[in-house]
Amino acid sequence: MLRFQDRSIKSKLMLLTLLTSSIVLILAGAASITYHLVKVRENLTYNLSTLAAVLGTNSTAALTFNDPKAGEETLSALAAYPHVIAAAIYTKDSQLFSTYVADPVTEFKPPPLEADGARFDRNSLTLFRSIFLGNEKIGTVYIQSDLTDVYSALKQSIAVTTLLIVAASLVALLLASRFQRVISQPIFHLVRTAKAISEERDYTIRATKQGQDELGLLVQGFNEMLDEIQSRDAALRASELRFRTLTSHAPVGIFQTDTQGHCLFVNERWCEMAGMRPEEAQGTGWARALHPEDRERVFREWYDAAKEGKEFASEYRFQTPYGKVTWIYGGAIPLRNETGAPVGYIGTLTDITERKEGEEKLKESENRFRQLAENIHQVFWMSDPHKSEMLYISPAYEKIWGRSCESLYQEPKSFVEAVHPEDREGVIANLERQARGEGSDIVYRVIRPDRSVRWIRDRSFPIKNKAGEVYRTAGIAEDITQQREAEEELKKKTIQALEANRIKSEFVSNVSHELRTPLNAIIGYNELLLDDIYGTPPESYKEPLQGIQRNAHDLLNLVNDVLDLSRIESGKMTVRLGPIDLPLLMEGILSGMQPLFEKKSLFVQFNKPAVFPTIQSDPEKIKQVVVNFLSNAVKFSKQGGIVLSTKDLPEKNGVEFSIQDTGIGIKPENLSKIFEAFHQVDASATREFGGVGLGLAIVKELVQLLQGEIRVESEYEKGSTFTVFLPYRFERRKESVG
Repeated sequence: MLRFQDRSIKSKLMLLTLLTSSIVLILAGAASITYHLVKVRENLTYNLSTLAAVLGTNSTAALTFNDPKAGEETLSALAAYPHVIAAAIYTKDSQLFSTYVADPVTEFKPPPLEADGARFDRNSLTLFRSIFLGNEKIGTVYIQSDLTDVYSALKQSIAVTTLLIVAASLVALLLASRFQRVISQPIFHLVRTAKAISEERDYTIRATKQGQDELGLLVQGFNEMLDEIQSRDAALRASELRFRTLTSHAPVGIFQTDTQGHCLFVNERWCEMAGMRPEEAQGTGWARALHPEDRERVFREWYDAAKEGKEFASEYRFQTPYGKVTWIYGGAIPLRNETGAPVGYIGTLTDITERKEGEEKLKESENRFRQLAENIHQVFWMSDPHKSEMLYISPAYEKIWGRSCESLYQEPKSFVEAVHPEDREGVIANLERQARGEGSDIVYRVIRPDRSVRWIRDRSFPIKNKAGEVYRTAGIAEDITQQREAEEELKKKTIQALEANRIKSEFVSNVSHELRTPLNAIIGYNELLLDDIYGTPPESYKEPLQGIQRNAHDLLNLVNDVLDLSRIESGKMTVRLGPIDLPLLMEGILSGMQPLFEKKSLFVQFNKPAVFPTIQSDPEKIKQVVVNFLSNAVKFSKQGGIVLSTKDLPEKNGVEFSIQDTGIGIKPENLSKIFEAFHQVDASATREFGGVGLGLAIVKELVQLLQGEIRVESEYEKGSTFTVFLPYRFERRKESVG
C-alpha cells in the first residue's frame, strides 16, 4: 500500500477533500445530535418538573390531612401521561405516603428519598421535588419517566444523519475529482515541463502560467529559476570554454587532483613539461614524471599538505622519458566543499629552469666575487645607505685598519673612531652624502691601534632597485699611504726641478743675451768687410768671410730659438691678439719666401676658399709657425713642390691650414719624436741638411700656446703634411700665457 507521501497530487487532493468533508459533516452531525439530545433532556426535565409541581400542589390537602388514599387519587391522574411509569409521595419525615405504577403487573419498589432534582438513568428519567405549604415543606413527590421512545427516535435521527454524511461525502468526492484539476493540472503541466527539461537538458523550455494565484506564482518562480539556470548554464559553458582555452594556451602547467593525489586533469603545457600524454598522467601516472631523486621528497611534502588541508608549494625536477630535465615550481591550493572540507587540489607548474641556472651562475659569481674581494689589497664594503647595517666587508679591512671585521658588523660606524681627528668632520659629512643616495670619493687618514697613520682613499656609489630607489651603498677603500708618500716626494722633486729649470732658463736667457751681443758685432763687422767698407779684401778672403757670415747667422738663429724655447717653458712668452685674415697672411708669407722656392725650382700651390672667416689670434706666432713649416719643406724637398691649404671648420668652431711637401718624408717609428727638442730622427739628414732639432719643438709649443692642435702625416721618401687647427677666438685665461 502506498504511503500518503508517495501518492499523486490528484489522489492527495481527493483524499484530503474527502477527509475534510467527512470530518466536517461528522462533526456537524455529532453537534446536531448532541444539541438535539440536550434539548430533549431539557424539555423532558422541564415537563416532568412541571408535572411534579402540579402533583405537589394537588397533594397538599392529602398530606395535610394525612389521607394516603386522596394522595393515590391525585397520582392516578398520571395515567394520562404514558411515559410516566411510576410515581410516589413522601411525607416530610421521608415516609412513603402514596404510590403510582402505570403497569400494575410491574413490581414497584420506591427508591429512597433523595434531594430535589432530575436524574437520567439508562432508559428513564427520575425526579424528586419538594411539596410546600406556604413556606413549610410538607412532603416530596417522586416521578419516573420512561425514555425508550425518546432514545428510539434519537437513534433514528443518528442513522439518518449518518446516511446524509455518507451521501454528502460521496458527493464531495465526486466534486473533488472534478475540481482538483484546477490545482493538479497546472502542477502536472509543471511536472511534465520539469521532466522534459531534465531529459532533454534544454533550459529554453518554459512552463505555461495559467493564473495569478499561488500556482501562477509558482510557475512564474519556476520560469524565473529556469532563466537563472539558463543564464548560469550559459555562464558555466562560457566559463568552461574560457577554462579550456586558458588551460590549453597557458604558459604554465595546470593540474587538478583529489585529496589522495590522484590526477583528474592536466593541460597541454603540463604534458609538454612532463613528456606525457594526458591519459598517461591520470591517477598516479603523473608521478612517473618526477625525477627519481626528488620523487620521495615530493610525495612526502604533498601528503603532509593534503593531510592538513594546506597549500602545497615545492621546487623539484621533471624528467621526460627522453631524459630532458626541467626544474619546476609546483603550487596547489585546496578545493573545499560547502562545509570547508578539502575535496581536491588545483595547481600550476612553472618552468624555473632558467631561474635555477641563473641562481647557479649567481652562486658562481658570488664565489668569484668573494674570492676576489677576499684576496685583493683594497677593502670592498657594502651597507645600507644610512650605515645602520654592514652587509659585507672584505678581510683587507683588518690588515689596513688593524681592527676586526666583526666590530664593523656589530657597529657599522665604528670605523669613524679610527679616522684622524682632523679628517673626521669630512668623513661624517661624506656619510651624510651617502645617506642621500649620492656617490663619493674622499681621502682621509686613519690611526691604527699601533698609532701608525695610514692614508685611505674611499670611493662609494649608490645601488638602486628596479624602482630607481637607493637601497644599498657599496664602495672600495684602498691604502694610498705609499702613493701619498710618493706624491710628496714627487712634489719635492718637482719643486726642485722647477727651481733648476728656472735657474737654467735664467742662465740660458742671460747666456743668449750675452751671445747675441758679440754675434751681432761679428755679423756687423763681417758685413762691413764684405761691403768693402774697409777696402776691397783679397779675393781669397771672400769665401771665408761669407762662411763666417753664414755660420754667424745660423748661430744667431740658434740662440734666438733657444731663447724662444726658454721663454715658452718659463711662461714668459705673451700672446698679442688681433684680427687675422688667414689667407691674406699666407699670401704675404709666400710672397716673401718666393726667392727660396725659385732657388730650388719648387712649385707652390695655395688652395683657399672664396669666403673665409676672420679669426682672433697672434699673427706673429702664426707667421713663425708657417715660416718654419715652409722652410723645412724647402730644405727637405729636392724637387716637386709645396701645397698650402686653408679650411673653415665651423663644426669644430675653428679653422685649419696644412702644408704638404714632396720632401724626404719621415719614417713611421720617428713620427712621435719629431716634436721633441734637440732631437734629430735621421743623423744622415742632419749632416746633409743641418739643424739642431728645435724648430718643430718651438712650433708645437707655439700652436699649443695659441690653444690649437698640430698633427703630421708622412710617407717616407715621398713627403709630409703638417696640419694646424686654430680656434676662431683665442680665449685669454691669464695675463701671461705660457
